[in-house]
Amino acid sequence: MESKLMGPNKKHSIAVILATYNGERYLNELLDSIENQDVLPDELIIGDDGSTDKTLQIIANFKKRSRIPITVEVNKTRLGYGENFLRTASLAKSDLIAFADQDDIWLPSKLSTCLQSFDDPNVAMCAHTAILIDEYGKEIGLFSQGIHKDCVYQPGELEPWGVFAGFSIVIRRSILQSISRHIRGLASHSVNVKCAHDRWAYFLADAYGKTITISKPLVKYRQHSENLFGSGQKGTFAAIRDTLQNINNVIARSKIYIAIAEHRARLLEEAAAQATDRKTAAILLNASSRWSAIARNEKARCEIYMEKSNAKKILRLCRNIVSGTYKTKRSISTKLRACFKDFIYCFI
Repeated sequence: MESKLMGPNKKHSIAVILATYNGERYLNELLDSIENQDVLPDELIIGDDGSTDKTLQIIANFKKRSRIPITVEVNKTRLGYGENFLRTASLAKSDLIAFADQDDIWLPSKLSTCLQSFDDPNVAMCAHTAILIDEYGKEIGLFSQGIHKDCVYQPGELEPWGVFAGFSIVIRRSILQSISRHIRGLASHSVNVKCAHDRWAYFLADAYGKTITISKPLVKYRQHSENLFGSGQKGTFAAIRDTLQNINNVIARSKIYIAIAEHRARLLEEAAAQATDRKTAAILLNASSRWSAIARNEKARCEIYMEKSNAKKILRLCRNIVSGTYKTKRSISTKLRACFKDFIYCFI
């Protein structure tokens, strides 16, 4: 008997994408929380990256008792978490994609709340906050990731180098797959690592449509010793101090940002040329222009760090301020932080 909360009773179909690797410790809790959603997903697709513990047995047992259609793919070789998520997502048939981490717990209203965002056809992605829990499930804080209220971001209004954690987002499948994952390029936060699934989704969503942020926590985000990424963030002054300690690293990282921005501008320009309607083409061309401007701004900032003369550094900083190098649509703190960091370096 079909659940009244599945399939034809929903406006949008949704696939949950779960990437697993030796997740036996917490996996049952995550799977149970997906099964207990107010609105069940139309499909659960699991990509296992070569687990050697009881992960696959746990999944097999869950599949026998679950009401959700489940597909399991075991990778022949290790892909890493980002590629595993994106490859597994490519198997989905549903309208929407929700990523799941193997050690979290979803609150019952996660999917039903996120689904409401997509009643607007121009919404590309939504993202929400989470409750931080420790390895025993005790609540230890809030993971806001900069979301302090429900908000709607127009295309191009998200901070270009930002990200919403994968478990916290739902994105339209058509947008996630609009540009081949194989040519997505490198990550902005790691050297010689391909862009992860959540950063790729963030980039595409901001290029193609609106993003809705939801301040209500919808997941319990577990913190433990095996986390790939935690909740900690450096303060502004600590980040500036660390950045300025080795200027060669600053310049190298700046060149990475420039290369990524130029690459993204080209990807969007090519996607615009292939678009089947003028509206989409115009949106993508605007996005391409934004990333070209980001590349120019990164070059202008990098030139400050390559100067030897303090006077010339100050002159370049002033030119950057006047030309709008530090301009950002939403976050004044991001603008001031970048400008302040460059100002400090002028006197080093």
